[in-house]
Amino acid sequence: YRNLTYEVIKTLLEKGLVSYVVKDKKKYFEAASPKTFINILKEKEKMISDILPDMLKIQNSVEEKPGMTMYEGKEGIKTVLDHLVLETKEIVGFSPVKAILNILKYYAPNMFDRRVKAGIKAKLLVDGKPLRPELIEYKIIQKKVDTGFWVYNDKVLLLNFNIKNPYAIVIENKEFSNMLRFVFELAWKGAGKE
Repeated sequence: YRNLTYEVIKTLLEKGLVSYVVKDKKKYFEAASPKTFINILKEKEKMISDILPDMLKIQNSVEEKPGMTMYEGKEGIKTVLDHLVLETKEIVGFSPVKAILNILKYYAPNMFDRRVKAGIKAKLLVDGKPLRPELIEYKIIQKKVDTGFWVYNDKVLLLNFNIKNPYAIVIENKEFSNMLRFVFELAWKGAGKE
């Protein structure tokens, strides 16, 4: 394609990769020395080196970079709960006990046993009596739901135990986790008896 060829040649001329001479009113093109590539790379490396310190300052100015990970299905939820048991000593939040047992009938009792053995304390609003009430301060609310959240370390674990599409989302952000802790404490004060 003639037009495309001329556009490509124009770009190569601008980059110094092609030169030409005119003979008998015709242009004859010739490729530049392969060493030209090295010069182009050195020039780009110099440009990057000049702006790199400013780019690093911008990157380092962000104190905390929030992260979000989604886990789908029963196996995904099991994975995130396995990680939770290994990395925290305290949980606060809302726990839909009935929905957990409905989706993770055989896994949940084992996971709660591991929580107790690991010495993980919990302060929870629940929709039913916990299987393992050891190390849990809880209040029962009179509403059946399929979703919940747990706050631990600087993370928030959002849980959806909808039977058709169970999933978990972990959001790692100190400000967000602190805000949900605050919201939880307000809900705790307004909830029923222990």
